[in-house]
Amino acid sequence: KAVVSTQSGHYGRGLVTFNLSLTMTRLCFVLVLAFFASTTKADYDDQIDELKRLILASIDAQAQLIGLVTQESIKISELRISLAGLKDQVSGIKNSTDFMEIRVGKLEETISGLQDNAGRMAASVSGVEEEVGRVKESVVEIASTIATIESDVTLAERDTETLENLSERMATSEADFADALERAQSKWPLGSYCILANGACPAGFTQQSGHLKAISTYAANQQYIKSANFGSSSIACHGACGRWPNWYAELYIVSCCK
Repeated sequence: KAVVSTQSGHYGRGLVTFNLSLTMTRLCFVLVLAFFASTTKADYDDQIDELKRLILASIDAQAQLIGLVTQESIKISELRISLAGLKDQVSGIKNSTDFMEIRVGKLEETISGLQDNAGRMAASVSGVEEEVGRVKESVVEIASTIATIESDVTLAERDTETLENLSERMATSEADFADALERAQSKWPLGSYCILANGACPAGFTQQSGHLKAISTYAANQQYIKSANFGSSSIACHGACGRWPNWYAELYIVSCCK
């Protein structure tokens, strides 16, 4: 006989109590009857073995029952956990439903606003159609103006061609003048003389160069040495200005002579 009890009405693992008193009493009574009913010791031993077998079978059955009750208790605990999870899911679904109701309300408000906007847009479209009519009239006027401008452009293009022809003739004249000026400038005066070089010498001239280094001056400042270049010729400090006391300046002259 098995009795399963729980604490505080909560599902949990049951405390199993097995009442073996009645079973043991019955077994003892059967043993006494078997003792008095036996006629031989062999029959008595057989009956004792049979009773032992029955007792062991009863104990095995009780152990199996305990195992089953334990398994059922574990399943009940798992069901409790699953039920708690389902409650959380239901709560979440309820919250989602409330949120969706709020969203639906906002969407309805938005739809209402869009409908109002559609009405205003319909009125605006009517005004736009009127404006399109006025624009079409303006386009006709502009087309007429464009035709007039195209006629003026044709005349201007003719004038431009005339100006271009004049410009080409002027460019030719300028080129001829430049050639003549270059030829005139390329003619150097007769005689023997030298000019300062600036790179290569002109045709008919020979380059001549010389220098003075470590020229003694009173000081190496701007008052006494002012650096300058004259084409390929120059006046400068001897090395870094002031590096060689008293020997501060140097002079380079590069000329073209004929």
